Amino acid sequence: MCIYAKEHYPEFLGAASILMEKMRNLIAANETLLNRYEEAESALSNEIMTLREENAAIRAMILELKNSN
Repeated sequence: MCIYAKEHYPEFLGAASILMEKMRNLIAANETLLNRYEEAESALSNEIMTLREENAAIRAMILELKNSN
């Protein structure tokens, strides 16, 4: 839309350029935040899987102890 404005409304060239640059900055910031979120989500998912595995092992030990008594 900014390119269209630059081509068809030269009187708004400055405003369209500023808007375009601000949009680029916001997109870059959004990508950075998204990457951080995805990394945190992946780390938490891995931790959850590890805890589930530990939980299963502990439950098996408890069941074994119950059966041995």
